[in-house]
Formats: sequence, structure tokens, C-alpha cells
Amino acid sequence: MASWEEQKALLKEKLDDEIHRFALPPEEVPSGSPYLEKLRVMLSVKDELLNIPLCGAQYEMLLGMENPLDAAFRFWENPAPDTCAAKGANFSETTYYFLLQEGEAYRGGLLYDRASAEFDALLEELKGLPLEQIIDRAYEKVIKEDLLILLEPGGLEQREIDALLTFEHPLAALYGEWMDRDTSYMDLLRQTCDDLISFQEKQLRHHAFGKEGEIPEHLRDYYSFYGEEIENGALDFGEDLER
Repeated sequence: MASWEEQKALLKEKLDDEIHRFALPPEEVPSGSPYLEKLRVMLSVKDELLNIPLCGAQYEMLLGMENPLDAAFRFWENPAPDTCAAKGANFSETTYYFLLQEGEAYRGGLLYDRASAEFDALLEELKGLPLEQIIDRAYEKVIKEDLLILLEPGGLEQREIDALLTFEHPLAALYGEWMDRDTSYMDLLRQTCDDLISFQEKQLRHHAFGKEGEIPEHLRDYYSFYGEEIENGALDFGEDLER
């Protein structure tokens, strides 16, 4: 991995190249064109990026972008509504919020890609195992697949993403944490079953399924078993029907 000094040199080279590709000879600049304004913004952001402390992930993000200065200009034109980086604000602020916005998407994708690569490696490993061992590890495959869904971009807060990125193998770490939990998968399934039964019983007590006093045929057995107890209050399911 390149040192920060090497990354900074690479970034300077990339930004210089982008400015060089964008720049026009003075005689070719159309009258009244927004070109000079865009060039001013790009040069100012470039100066900020080369003079503020950046972390390794930020260098990697910027080096991976096709045209980071153009992206920064578009952010300057249309800043995120939840930032104070209004158009025309100082470029330190613009650069800060630009890095923040781009960094959130980048690191979220980085986490998902890292975990996804783990899951793909697991699938490849399973393909080479005897059927009996594949069956033995089916639970691991199912749980890791569900955990991977939780890591999809947009599903976690930024601090949560950054914490998980400190793991070389975040999917394996999450699976290990799951296996160490006292609550089992069957406990969660049982709780789901109990919650549905509780809600359905409340609905049945209030005859929520009846139409014009008629009990649907598929519910008649239930009411024949418990109708009297429901009517005399022997079965108290509570009053709240909201979910």
C-alpha cells in the first residue's frame, strides 16, 4: 500500500491532469461563458485537497474517481440540503462537505464490497465440499446471506459503517457475534410466531374478519371452539389492534 506521501503525490498528479484537460487557451473562452467560474472553483478545491490532512480512505476515494474536481464543482453548484455548504461559501467548507458526502457513499460501498467478497468466497468453498459438509454449513450460509443484506448501502449509519470497516473480515466478525449470542435463531422464529398469534387473536376477538355479521367459513371452527370464551371475557387478548 502506498504511503500518504505517495498518495498525495498521485493525487496532485491526477488533479493537475484534470485541470490540464479542462483548461482552454484564453482566446478560446466564449464570451459570457461559465467556464472561468468553474475553473476558479476547481482550482480552489484542488488547493484545499492538497493542503488539508486526508486519511488513506479519502486518498483512495479521490484517486478512484474519474474527475474529482468536476464532481466537487457539481457539489458546489448543488450542495446537499442538510449541509451549510451553500453556493458561494468558502471553499474550505465546500471541500469538507464534498468529502463528507462522497465519503459516506464510498465507505458504505467499500464495506458492502468487502463483505460481499467474503460471501462469494464462502460459496466457492462450499462448491468444493462433499454434500454432507455442505449441509452442515448450510446454516452459516443462510445467516451470512441475511447479514450481507443488512450491510447493503443505505442500511447503516456512517459511524456504524466505519466501525465495521475496522474488521478485515466484517461478515465473519458479524457471524461470530451472532453465534455467541444467547438468543438463537429458533428463539427469534418463536417470537415471530407468538407475535402473529397474539395479533390474530385480537383480531378474532373483535370479529375483524366478519362481514355483515357473517363469519367466514374458514374461521367457523375457531369461533366454535373459542366463541363462548371470547364473548364472556374468559380469553383476554388485550384491546390494541395496532401493529
